[in-house]
Amino acid sequence: MNPSPILKALFSIRKSGARTLLMGGQACVFYGAAEFSRDLDSRSVRSSGRQVKSIACLAAGASIATAAIAQWLVLGERIGAAIWAFYKFWGYGGGGAISVNLNTQVIFFILSTMLSLTALALSRSNGFRAGHLVFSILTTYSARSLGFGMLLWTLVLLSPLTVVQ
Repeated sequence: MNPSPILKALFSIRKSGARTLLMGGQACVFYGAAEFSRDLDSRSVRSSGRQVKSIACLAAGASIATAAIAQWLVLGERIGAAIWAFYKFWGYGGGGAISVNLNTQVIFFILSTMLSLTALALSRSNGFRAGHLVFSILTTYSARSLGFGMLLWTLVLLSPLTVVQ
């Protein structure tokens, strides 16, 4: 007597060790229902290690993108304040510039450089890049955004719009 193709398929799935979900008519037959079905409906279940890696990648990409957005919000406010001070007070015996603390600027550049290099390294890493297009895009553009923000802020610091104390 030949075993049915459904039993062969179920045995092969079990033997492979793949995590699957049996659905449809064969699931009913397996659990004792009087159902007749000639096909096998199944769904493979993703391994939990890959899911954890996907979630970690997206969380890292989102946190780096959030830092880049926060940097641009601060830069926008400071550049806007510098332009407003220049417009409002230029020509009235000094003024026309915003004051910035040297220590704060050093910390800003160190943290921004570290974050930008981390984002760039993660976006180029093969382990994170494979299959994680959203993560790769987030980290690549965040690294570029952080780098461009530092360049723009350097130009503002070197301009007459700021006074470093």
